[in-house]
Amino acid sequence: VLCVAPMRGAGLGVQEMEEALEAVRRSDVEALTALLDAHPGLLEATGWRENRSYRLLDYACERGSLQAACLLLDRTGGTDIDVRDYYDHTPLMTACSNGRAAVVSM
Repeated sequence: VLCVAPMRGAGLGVQEMEEALEAVRRSDVEALTALLDAHPGLLEATGWRENRSYRLLDYACERGSLQAACLLLDRTGGTDIDVRDYYDHTPLMTACSNGRAAVVSM
């Protein structure tokens, strides 16, 4: 279970992040696309679990949600691939450590 931290940016709240995380969990790219269209700041939003920060891309990589990860990378132009979390892990490291070969090989 992810706990959601306060969102940065105008008009973002916990509910939007929770909906986006749920869309990633379900690999519901259509819902995730709609949420990102309505709230582009979600790309920068952070959730927390066990003292570890998560952005949507981190969560997609952890879950092995290949389509969601591709969408998120496309939306950021690939710039999020090197962003490190609280423990200095990149999304790629997260995918590797969780055995998500499809995400690693994309």
